[in-house]
Amino acid sequence: GRCFKLRILQALFIVFATFSAGLKPACAGFYKFYELQSQDIESVQQDVHQAIDKARKIRSEDQQVALLKEALKKLLSRPDRDRQIQNILPELRQALDRRKAFYASCFGLVTEAIIMVQKKDLKPVYRATAIFLLENLMMQLRPDLKSAKRAQPTRKIFEKIREAELPVDSKVRRVRSERGLHTTKNLSSIAEQILKSSNK
Repeated sequence: GRCFKLRILQALFIVFATFSAGLKPACAGFYKFYELQSQDIESVQQDVHQAIDKARKIRSEDQQVALLKEALKKLLSRPDRDRQIQNILPELRQALDRRKAFYASCFGLVTEAIIMVQKKDLKPVYRATAIFLLENLMMQLRPDLKSAKRAQPTRKIFEKIREAELPVDSKVRRVRSERGLHTTKNLSSIAEQILKSSNK
């Protein structure tokens, strides 16, 4: 609807403003997946709860959404070997849904992650972390493709990943392998396969 489109435009404005200013890994929001994977699950849950509590105390809804979106980004940037994202995400998702901003936030994060993966002069660790975000988001949103209410905004997210050019070079593959033996697959192909299976 109109509200979703407005949220998308707001998210994209923030993304492109950030990248037009130049990528600076020292700034907030640039995570290293291997640092996040060393974080215990209680600490991850605490980070999410703190973000939700802080958002409640902020008057501006745009600022609330920005805070919750950053928490979502951090959560999804963590390798999900312990399969804990599915247990932590619902509370964060609910907080964004109450502000009608969950799918717009996801779309904005996908757009940002795609740009990061494609940016060859960005350090491999940040590009590798962006891949984790895309992988985790697809895994968590896949069931939504079967939902009458959620399928449309979810398809837009998967189509965005499918249509992106996401070649993964040897440097990115190496850092994912050396920092946890993580294999790297073609994300656009995965998105295509998921979309096809959802139509059956």
